[in-house]
Amino acid sequence: MPYTEHRPDQLDAIRLILQSPARVIGVCGPPGFGKSELPVAVHATTGLETRILVGTRALEQQYMDSYAAPSLINLVDVRGRDNYRCIIKLVPATAAQGVCRDGVWCRYRAEGCPYYDAVKIASEAGIAVTNYPFQVNRRSSLGDVVYLFCDEADTLFDILSDYLRVVLRSGEVRRLLHCDLPGAECNQEELRSWAVAARETITVPPSDNPVKRQTKSEPNGLRELREQLSRLMAMRGEWVLEHVSGRDGALQTVTATPVWPVDYLEDLVYRSAPKIVLMSATLTENDVRMLTPASSSYDYRSYPSRIPVHRRRIMHVRCTPMRGRTGSRTDWQRWTVTADRLLLARRDRRSIFSTTSYERQHQYLKRSELTDICPAFTVIAPVRGEPLDEAIDRFRHTDPPTVLVSPAIVRGYSFQGDDCRLLIVGKMPFPPPSPLLSARRKRNPGYQSYAAMQTLQQEIMRPVRDPSDWAELVIIDDDWAWLQKSRSLMLPWFEEAIGYSVDYLPPLPLDWSGEGGSPMR
Repeated sequence: MPYTEHRPDQLDAIRLILQSPARVIGVCGPPGFGKSELPVAVHATTGLETRILVGTRALEQQYMDSYAAPSLINLVDVRGRDNYRCIIKLVPATAAQGVCRDGVWCRYRAEGCPYYDAVKIASEAGIAVTNYPFQVNRRSSLGDVVYLFCDEADTLFDILSDYLRVVLRSGEVRRLLHCDLPGAECNQEELRSWAVAARETITVPPSDNPVKRQTKSEPNGLRELREQLSRLMAMRGEWVLEHVSGRDGALQTVTATPVWPVDYLEDLVYRSAPKIVLMSATLTENDVRMLTPASSSYDYRSYPSRIPVHRRRIMHVRCTPMRGRTGSRTDWQRWTVTADRLLLARRDRRSIFSTTSYERQHQYLKRSELTDICPAFTVIAPVRGEPLDEAIDRFRHTDPPTVLVSPAIVRGYSFQGDDCRLLIVGKMPFPPPSPLLSARRKRNPGYQSYAAMQTLQQEIMRPVRDPSDWAELVIIDDDWAWLQKSRSLMLPWFEEAIGYSVDYLPPLPLDWSGEGGSPMR
């Protein structure tokens, strides 16, 4: 093990997992709890097959960095096809582009293919980690799993909704199926009936040898469309439909998304595992209740934070309300100037500016005078589509003054010690309007506030991951009043850290290390 003793409360959580008769165990462990040690300790204690599911590539890598060495626990991982190369193609290609994806028989599938070799190793390993997309895309589980640990489990419904979402495009349907999309006002049952009829028009090319059948002659996109139609034919529960028309009024796309995909949890995620452990720093008992199959029982425990409050105090610097996607020129300028002043006041350290959206990142970069005032300041701002991991690695290895400006630093990333000493949240992270959000709010009127609070609790604690760590955590959205009114949605470890509003950050001694209390206390 990479540690000599368990942190406070870890032993209690391990006993709960091993001794509770419930099939589903929910563990809410705040930052600094050390959730990643739970599956490792359970496997080391029982020797039973254990699998860990994570939501981000970064979190998967953290598990591997900590526990992959054979001298420790010999954790192995397996990822999606895009992470492995196809060795049979003459031009560079990933396993996602391999000939086997076109229905062509490949002799390396049994042995020699990097992707299928990794799947085999993970299936036979005592403990393995993978990501949710890999799990839900597979037709079978990775081996005979006894303990299934779902990290960041409060995101499971969003992950399943994204995976199951079907987008039908008019041009593609006409090209491949020679028919039109269903009517603009079709409901869920009418869409299902249309999918059944459309699926019957797709024929499989004949072949004398079904083992080596080659469907490479199929038009591009037909396999994906066939899978989408099958998904619509098997719709369970409530789905929300979105119809988008062009300027001429003609229907362009139909999007179908499950609202609460509870009925898919067992088949796609749990896969009959006898013991399921749901973990997250923001996991509530209601989350666990909703994520527990009707035929199963659950147990839940929430643990306190062991990080002193003065090392993680959350403050509000008065600025302007940042509502919606738009704002006046004055609001944008005030918001940008406030962020610049905070960064300049703490230019002896690395900082993160969480902008909530790429549009706000763009607005900040367009108006900021940070590098004009301080040319030595390094601004790292990966735009949408750029590799985030590379930007974070550069951020960690760049001397101060440095700021990482991004809306994507929410889950799965840890910035310990001097990696980050100031985090600025530019806007309360309310989810943007969408048909799925509206459908969920019909079931639960408070869902939008719940989702915003879950995201805020996750993103604001990225720099404080250990009881000896500290960082200044600042919100510059004047919707601070909403935060104060929403304490019923907060977990105890977060609520106790809520501070007060100030016009500016008080001076912070450059040699201050969190000892003796914060000047913001």
